[in-house]
Amino acid sequence: MDIADLFGDNRDRISEIKGNNNMKYILVITNSLTKFTYAYPLPNRLNASIIEALQTAFKDMKLKKCITKNHFSTNIQVDQEFVVGKKLQKFFKDWCINVYYTQSKHKACMAERFIRYLKEKLASRMERRTEVWVPLLKDVIKQYNTLRKQTTIGMTPETAEKYPSMAFVKIIENNEKKAKKHPVKKFKFKIGDEVRVSVQSKNIFRKDYQARFTYETYEIYHRRKVTNANIYYVKDAKDRYLKGSFREDQLKLATTHNEEYPFSIVRRRGNQTLVHYDGFNDSADEWRDNDELERMTAKK
Repeated sequence: MDIADLFGDNRDRISEIKGNNNMKYILVITNSLTKFTYAYPLPNRLNASIIEALQTAFKDMKLKKCITKNHFSTNIQVDQEFVVGKKLQKFFKDWCINVYYTQSKHKACMAERFIRYLKEKLASRMERRTEVWVPLLKDVIKQYNTLRKQTTIGMTPETAEKYPSMAFVKIIENNEKKAKKHPVKKFKFKIGDEVRVSVQSKNIFRKDYQARFTYETYEIYHRRKVTNANIYYVKDAKDRYLKGSFREDQLKLATTHNEEYPFSIVRRRGNQTLVHYDGFNDSADEWRDNDELERMTAKK
């Protein structure tokens, strides 16, 4: 499986520098097993420019167009911001490549980690008062692939490309060590439990009065164990499945079920009123009788 990401700087003055040949972005593709990485400069984020760079990348990776398109030969994970238009979709289909993205906040984490390394190396090599980075790109990529030893596989990406089975065995051994050192605990929640989902990740600037979990409750319909965690899948009251999965620290058991939540009035229709509940999606809006709303208001 390969992981692709696109990053760059939108400042127009970078494109004016002659040494960069009007290039403003870099397309990064990382092999998740061997960590071997490819990087190609781009003038813009248009699908046409991405396709041109991917054609070069696939030749470098020695990929071939598939004869039968009944199966996928390669998976590529991208960020949600990575716009895949119709032309790019057709291009991936011709190469039998399955493109997907996860709901995780880490996004294409391997490519993101390499981008951080790439930025640091390019910044340290660029001459003072200039931002000419295109001539330096190939040298930085070569240094990363041939000299930088990866802790997860215990070898350089270039060596792992030659001996991918050794890299795979090393990853399995590391996972087994982690599993012994940090064994996965028993499931905290059962299938059918009603839970609330974490609203946002930890942030030092988060206010204490901000809600940590959703007002809306969800039902767990599936659970499974992975290497170091228990994973849950949830759906709402209307049997609509939430995208992605959740760890135990992202869920909280809903102890109160039929409580009334703060709401605002959207519009009225005869003897009924459409209300929107604070902290819920618009899909949770519902029509309530005016008499019922008056009783609720009187209780407050």
